Amino acid sequence: MEVDSLSKKWITNRITEPTNDDIEKEKRIKEASEPYIPFMGLYIDYAQWSWSDLSPKTFSNFHLTIKNYTSNDFKKLKFSLKVFVKNNSYESEIFSKTIEMNELLSAGDVIRHEIPDLRNFYAGVNLSDKKNFSWTVKIIDAKPKPGYEDLPY
Repeated sequence: MEVDSLSKKWITNRITEPTNDDIEKEKRIKEASEPYIPFMGLYIDYAQWSWSDLSPKTFSNFHLTIKNYTSNDFKKLKFSLKVFVKNNSYESEIFSKTIEMNELLSAGDVIRHEIPDLRNFYAGVNLSDKKNFSWTVKIIDAKPKPGYEDLPY
């Protein structure tokens, strides 16, 4: 931009109105960054864990099985994981975290993903009995959003 202020008048050059292509590109970039949760086909529905021989109340590891039955490849997956323990009839949350997984999850893939934050995690109940605890997971975002693979997310 060039400006002439010698005569106390501001004259600007080279300022152009945005074109329809510019507006459309900005709109697509905004849409690409919005969270995407597939209606069907992307599932986290199985967990596998082990416990320490020294302490059956401590997770040695915790893995989730992630299934991509969509026709899309995802490079980033964000989900929320919560673990609850049961004491008599009372259930309390002992772990809650939003996890961002940055690895390729191709269409048709079924992968096992470890949750490092639960490695050597003390749960306080006997983990060999599945009735003593439960877990929930919710997918928050999957990227790239289908139809927007050419844009940053």
